Amino acid sequence: KEGRRFPPLKTARMISTGFHGAPYKNDEVVMVFVYTVEMVEDLNEDSKAKNSGLLSNIIRTNLLSCRPHGYECQETNGQWMLAFHTLNSAITFGVKTTSKLENAPLNVKVGIQKGSFLSQGPHKVTGRADYFGQVVNRAARVAVSCVPGQVILGVPDDEEYEIPSSKMFWLSYLRKEKFRGMSVTSTLYDCFLQAG
Repeated sequence: KEGRRFPPLKTARMISTGFHGAPYKNDEVVMVFVYTVEMVEDLNEDSKAKNSGLLSNIIRTNLLSCRPHGYECQETNGQWMLAFHTLNSAITFGVKTTSKLENAPLNVKVGIQKGSFLSQGPHKVTGRADYFGQVVNRAARVAVSCVPGQVILGVPDDEEYEIPSSKMFWLSYLRKEKFRGMSVTSTLYDCFLQAG
């Protein structure tokens, strides 16, 4: 919080949001976890590297196409931790990403959760914004609960916020679930790209 005294630098060479432009409003953030699922197990190393590059390109392009932009916190072995300013942009990102991978030899599981974070600071290796707290743990568990190609929004029963709507996507009630290690039950919604 102390480091946010100056606006982020804007240059023609800046291709993504920096640490000071990371989502941060009233200690709330929308966290998204993207877990890569390889659909074809007999891929050779060259194919895996090519597919990994394809996925990275799709994710980073979709992050920048959201309004406001999404933010890449970190990526480790095809597992992405992302942050967004709004639920609408996070869900739009998720459904656009899974739709672009429909015919690819790999797919993703996308879990979305909005909530308060306990702290935020620069990642010790990358310098990117890193978040800590229940919202991070819950978003990761929502992503784990997905099947390949699925985008799920988790809404904890102890949080109150309006379920988003958009011309880009639609939501369908899925189930209630109490995740391991969590004291609160969450309502899960399946997220779909609007046809047309």
